[in-house]
Amino acid sequence: MKKINLGITAFAAVAIIFTGCGKKNTSPEPTADTKFESTIDAAYANAVVTEVEDIAAYLADDNTPSSKLFANAGSSGTISYTTVPGSAYAIAYNGTVTCIDGRKRSGVVSVNFSSAPANSKSYRKPGYRATVTLTGYEVDGVKVRVNGPSAVNSFTIFNATPTASFNARATSLVWEIDGDFTLASATDSMTWKGKLTKMLTNSTNSLVMAGNNFTTSPILWSKNTSTATPGAFLTYKGTIEGKVNKKTEDYKFEMSSDPSMMMSRDYNCSPDKIIIRTAPTLSVMTVNSEWHPYSAGMATITVASESEPRVIDFANGSPVGSSCDNSVFITVKSTTYPVNLKK
Repeated sequence: MKKINLGITAFAAVAIIFTGCGKKNTSPEPTADTKFESTIDAAYANAVVTEVEDIAAYLADDNTPSSKLFANAGSSGTISYTTVPGSAYAIAYNGTVTCIDGRKRSGVVSVNFSSAPANSKSYRKPGYRATVTLTGYEVDGVKVRVNGPSAVNSFTIFNATPTASFNARATSLVWEIDGDFTLASATDSMTWKGKLTKMLTNSTNSLVMAGNNFTTSPILWSKNTSTATPGAFLTYKGTIEGKVNKKTEDYKFEMSSDPSMMMSRDYNCSPDKIIIRTAPTLSVMTVNSEWHPYSAGMATITVASESEPRVIDFANGSPVGSSCDNSVFITVKSTTYPVNLKK
């Protein structure tokens, strides 16, 4: 009886082993982590804040009436400027204005630089310091608000270019942008809080910034083929935190500080074309848009609902300078996906 029982026991054990192995082999593979909506929103918030700072840069660098980047492209709205010499600039988008970067804007952007040193009253001058406020500002239907107590609901810009032994032909201009924003549309909302360091890497080119003491003329941001002006090349670094998905999920957006992988925008890159209608003859012409997206560099985004960090390649695998679109590569756990960002 013992031999028989042992034989049955051994057979049962083998059967259990085979049954267990069968179950293990038929387990489903893990589902790929391909939820990118929150990542796209975080990147979009950063792009909008970048563009608000662009407006302030134009205003504060003596470029008010000829601000090509954000001029009216012939829409029903109008643009008006306010200047307090040596103290403040403001641009008002009256009605809904279609600008030359293809975006629709309304509201007011005001720049107060009264606290800047007397010799640093322009955006391009080292030591320049300003506070920027937004009043009813919207872009493409997204309301953009600067957070904080009502008396200080502004963000700051500081020209942090080193001044010791400065040589404009050898030292690139650099700024620090510090702020706390909320972006809200009819269907979604998100926040952006942090500090960016922005460098105009080719400010050393006399066609981008003339002269050696910053007093000759404003920065020439846009490309101009007739004068051989190359257009600005900007790099950014910093860490941003906030909330996405109707402000319910925390995210962290970390830009690479490696010089070879810093996020950048090239004003030679204009992926869109827009139609401009001019009065009084209402002639129509098509031109390259002055919308210049991030087109190179790397960043890591971590979002609570997305189980793995995302690494974003803004050059979508292309060499620097050859990518000119709003698509990226997002890598999750060694797997790379092509993704289109929001404009």
